[in-house]
Amino acid sequence: MQRTFTYSDAKSHKFWNVECVGTDVLVHYGRLGTDGQKQTKSFPTEEAAIKQMEKLIKEKTGKGYVETTAGSEPERSTQELLEAAILAHPEDRAAHAALADYLLENGDPWGELITVQLALEDESLTSKERDKLRKQEEALFAEYRTTWLDTLAEFEQDNEYERAQFTFVRGILARAEFPYLRVTQARKFVATPVTRMVRELYIGACSYEEPGEYEEGPDTDGAEEGAASLFVMASWKHLANIRKFRLGEGDYTLPSMEEAPEEYYNCHTPGEYADAFVRQMPNIESLELLCHDPATSQIFARKMPNLKVLLVYHSRNYATDKLAANDSLGQLTHLLFHPKALDFDDEPYLQVKNYRHLANSKNLKSLKHLRLRLSNAGDEGVKVLVNSELMNQLETLDLKHGKVTDAGASLLATCPGCKNMLNLELSYNCLTNTGQEALREAGIKFTSMSQWVLDPDADDEEMEYLFAGDIE
Repeated sequence: MQRTFTYSDAKSHKFWNVECVGTDVLVHYGRLGTDGQKQTKSFPTEEAAIKQMEKLIKEKTGKGYVETTAGSEPERSTQELLEAAILAHPEDRAAHAALADYLLENGDPWGELITVQLALEDESLTSKERDKLRKQEEALFAEYRTTWLDTLAEFEQDNEYERAQFTFVRGILARAEFPYLRVTQARKFVATPVTRMVRELYIGACSYEEPGEYEEGPDTDGAEEGAASLFVMASWKHLANIRKFRLGEGDYTLPSMEEAPEEYYNCHTPGEYADAFVRQMPNIESLELLCHDPATSQIFARKMPNLKVLLVYHSRNYATDKLAANDSLGQLTHLLFHPKALDFDDEPYLQVKNYRHLANSKNLKSLKHLRLRLSNAGDEGVKVLVNSELMNQLETLDLKHGKVTDAGASLLATCPGCKNMLNLELSYNCLTNTGQEALREAGIKFTSMSQWVLDPDADDEEMEYLFAGDIE
């Protein structure tokens, strides 16, 4: 029986097949999508041939080849293998080009779109060359976009509040945006094969649909009231492909909500299914949760070795102890928190203990940008940070909406790490001109708009900075 194997990395995508026929060992190998080459080697006995085949297999698997023999896993076509190579290495132009070649050889116009969009990435193109490619791209979309999107095409025609957007990158349907997700949209998305290569998923609000407002079925059985569309979407079998995920309202013209003005800090999205998504996203690189109270105790403990951006707004709980202990977060560069507005009788949602968790963590080795807003940690929190190694690696520190006073500013002014920062954000704290002047004299780049003129020792209920988040 022939045994088949494939290999994929950022530079190559190959197949290698081997079988014994009597005393002969037959090897067939080459680049995926090509006919490859064949070799035959004879041995004195069948036993010697089998032994040689097993030796070759051991060598190949030791180099990273994965067996695809029927029975070892579902047999995949050449196209499926080429698509898998792109999903594994979405930055790899060669993987896209290999798929385009294969599709064109088989008369599929999708290959032309991949080729055109790859060509448009060439910055050396003249304006005339670029215009020609743009017209070719437009003609392809005019003729085939509806076909390529299949059942999703109708959602690009919805009203402006519910209109979905789908983006092709290097010819691949790579990004899906649902500003106001409905059950119907979620059902078609999870059932349509074309979504299999989507790697960026953005869900704004979800339509508050109660049973009776949508057709109930097994896929909605057990859904929380008003969140059935999220329940359905969380059943999508390709969530492991997602690299960027946003749950909650945001400005979709921005690659990240990190830079969004605070008028976008609204929350109408339930967060009870946030972890149902995240636990199926082992390859996630950017995670933005702008939803009500996601389960941070579970989410912050998930293994996310590729995660670079973690943004969590509108939460009442930030399980920083779980996050600090998570040894898979060595790639994390951005940690951005902006809690909900304080509910009366609640304690502030970011306190000194949260600062300590992060400052003492040995796992946040790549962290460059830290945002801890709406916190009552004040000068004590500043002291925790200043006395930590974390300050030597940060490029930005955002303590907006806090109660840092001139004493905290003096600590920051004497911190060597602050002098190397791109920006220290201290707007809406309790600084006077004295504290701000200390920072200027130390040569620290900082922002300090609209300071509160408040008693820093007042009760939290009296501190307006804690009410600068979403109030719903």
